[in-house]
Amino acid sequence: MHLQRTGLRLARTIAFAGGLVAIGIFGTWHARAQEPPMRTLHMKAIAVADPIVGGDVAFRMLVPSGWQTQGGIEWNFNLADLAYGRFRVFDPAGHDALEVFPNYTRMWSNQYALTPGTLYGGCVLEPPPASAGDWVASVASQARTAARNLRVANRARLAELERVLSANGAQASAERVRLSYEEGGVSIDEDVYCAITIETSPYGNGTILWRPARLYSYRARQGELDSRQGLVQAMADSVRVELGWFAKYQQVLRMKNDANFAAIAAAGELSRRISANSDAILAMYRGAWEAQQSAYDRVSRGFSEATRSVQSYADPAKSYPVELPAGYRHAWVSAGGEYYLSNDEVDPNTAGTTAWKRLEPAR
Repeated sequence: MHLQRTGLRLARTIAFAGGLVAIGIFGTWHARAQEPPMRTLHMKAIAVADPIVGGDVAFRMLVPSGWQTQGGIEWNFNLADLAYGRFRVFDPAGHDALEVFPNYTRMWSNQYALTPGTLYGGCVLEPPPASAGDWVASVASQARTAARNLRVANRARLAELERVLSANGAQASAERVRLSYEEGGVSIDEDVYCAITIETSPYGNGTILWRPARLYSYRARQGELDSRQGLVQAMADSVRVELGWFAKYQQVLRMKNDANFAAIAAAGELSRRISANSDAILAMYRGAWEAQQSAYDRVSRGFSEATRSVQSYADPAKSYPVELPAGYRHAWVSAGGEYYLSNDEVDPNTAGTTAWKRLEPAR
């Protein structure tokens, strides 16, 4: 088999970024801000470290105070993407959880006899689906093996997200798929957000590269998902990849061409071989890092405009607007980067020792 490796340069530069009411069974999703489920909400930033690159923080994100995390960054040196996110944040006192799934690149060609599930050029061989929703429906049972009576309750197209993702010429399909099932005797609803991009080789050889540009889900007790819209979007939009981790990831990408790379990776010596992040190294990769985060933010804004479930605030400590769940009349930020939202006339400075500053909506 010989496939033209056009487009693999794109696949090899992808790093983890890392990404709801339906009308009818399938249709364009239009959402309106709702009264939030809690009159107050305390959110804090968590840091997810990556032991493969010396324990550097890979990314940060906002989660409700008291929630716990599982998983983080996974590495697969057989893949072109090398690293991806597989983690969940969850409420230990309930059934709410946000989960991020791997988003590595797939490849296909209708001009060759290919074996789905095998690797070529660091890409998993898999034919592209007809739509994002079709793909989610086909793999849902693999991700939820403990679920009973699993079914697709409804689907909704995310047209605004498709528009943003297709701006660079790629084909895009984006949907929200609602799953319903029973787990541990509890009825659960889970919204899976999936957006895929598909690019075809310009050389006319039929090679197709496709990948999930966003792939995450949020689950809660049956009947509670719609009231979580703002929280889901605020958590997903808050993901920020750290420059230091991104620079080391890029170093590993460059090392992958080394003939001794397999032995180095097998011996667990990557962390030792990666050079420290000097000012020169950080400057080398800063432009690519900023471009990646900017692209992620554009996608997030496109999705936010469609859902209208978050409110942008001007945080004086940030160079970008912070998106928090909509529906709250008051918002505060602490020096430590925690956020307090409330619909009550309560000043958080009157309790505890943390100093809070009032936030104003971004203009």
